[in-house]
Amino acid sequence: MGSIAPISTFRTKAATMCNLCALTQTFDPGRHVGEEDVTIGNLPLPGGNDEGGAVETPPLPYGSLTELASYLTSGYWEDGGSSAHSFAATVGEISAHVITVDLTALTSTGQRLARWALDSWEQVADLHFTEVTRGGDITFDDSDSGAYSTSSFDEDGNTLAATVNISQDWLATYGTTLASYSMTTFVHEIGHALGLGHLGNYNGSTGTQIYANDSWQLSVMSYIAQSENSNVSADYAFPSGPMMADIVAIQSLYGTPIESDDGDSTWGQGGTYSRYFTTLFASITDPTIEPIAFTIYDVGGTDMLDLSGSRTADVVNLNAGGFSNVAGHIGNLAIASGTVIENIKVGRGNDTVYGNAADNVIRGQTGWDLLHGGSGRDRIFGGMGRDTISGDAGNDRLFGKKGHDWLDGGEGNDILFGGLGRDTFFYGFGHDADIIRDFDLDLDKLAFSALDFGNTDAETLVKTYGRLVDQGIRLDFSDSVILGADTNDRLTLSGVYDLDALVDDIIFV
Repeated sequence: MGSIAPISTFRTKAATMCNLCALTQTFDPGRHVGEEDVTIGNLPLPGGNDEGGAVETPPLPYGSLTELASYLTSGYWEDGGSSAHSFAATVGEISAHVITVDLTALTSTGQRLARWALDSWEQVADLHFTEVTRGGDITFDDSDSGAYSTSSFDEDGNTLAATVNISQDWLATYGTTLASYSMTTFVHEIGHALGLGHLGNYNGSTGTQIYANDSWQLSVMSYIAQSENSNVSADYAFPSGPMMADIVAIQSLYGTPIESDDGDSTWGQGGTYSRYFTTLFASITDPTIEPIAFTIYDVGGTDMLDLSGSRTADVVNLNAGGFSNVAGHIGNLAIASGTVIENIKVGRGNDTVYGNAADNVIRGQTGWDLLHGGSGRDRIFGGMGRDTISGDAGNDRLFGKKGHDWLDGGEGNDILFGGLGRDTFFYGFGHDADIIRDFDLDLDKLAFSALDFGNTDAETLVKTYGRLVDQGIRLDFSDSVILGADTNDRLTLSGVYDLDALVDDIIFV
């Protein structure tokens, strides 16, 4: 095994970033032809400077997830004069890749971090780690200084054995919780043991950044913190598991999980996962501890993201490939490509939610929330605050509940319930056939788009398009002169029968 090049580190008040480590290769004459050792030497200490990333060389291309993943699995090794490698498939019902790990040389604290990190990789790929007391495929140690991983592999690229070393001094310096640089280190070094390189051609105090969007936001294998890359819209946060590019990369080597989450899963408070994930979401929603970043990977079932324990103003994007702002941090929670999270509960802050194309159930809480359904058949509940609820496309059901709410069904045939409070119901061109179930005369308001209806007044609108039907008042805008086009738009106010009184409750916005 080659020696590990020394590294330097420095800190400032600015958000920290990694320096780079050194790659060494040696060939043992006693090995078979094509058998190779590769050492990914000492993971850098978190450092940083006010000028930004030390390895950034703009302008650079933005890499797609596929391109970034390809660099992690092969491009990095080729640039370093080595070869791509990974563990070969095994025979087993649990996984096609059962990998034994020996944690016995670690302290109990080190073992806990290692198990958390192993759990994070198992979640996203067809991998199953089995603990043994000697002769593991991956052996963990803490006897050397720093943090590094070594691997040996044959001429076919099959990994024969790997070692992960993370010293006790490292843990003492950088923490032993899930929200720590030590946790990120374990995830990173296990990534190397499984066959992933870095996200750029760097490994030591010098190197070359390949992609403009290289950062921890997309890969735990990066050496550039989110805040150190001006091309990335995200705050500094420790990755606590594989990120988007890592997931694509590891699945290209090992496949998707056999035991995929095809049942109904809950991510967050009251979660259905192991202690690692329960601890993770307790950490990611806590603004008082070190910020962490995480990517959700889930397939199948009807799944819930439960952030009800959060007290900050979160911005949540349920769309695959999207980033969310949680616990006061920007871009620290991601949803992986191919992952569909149907339902969400937000916390007590003034939260914003953007739904996806699935049939979402979105629940606000006590804050003044902004809730968007997206294109599915959604059910959206505002909670107790003064909420703004938009169904967007699809046949949705909107519930304001308590508070003075604004409800906008959007496209599709929607049903709106204002609930308690002085609510405003918005209607515009292309809103199709909407029904308001609980309009309260002299209390609620009916808001029309000034852009669509600005050439008329409330009295003319009601007299021209309003009529009484069995259900209540119907405003029928088909063949509308006001809208200037043939439409199928109509609005029904259930249980309301006073056309004259309705005039006073109409506004134009």
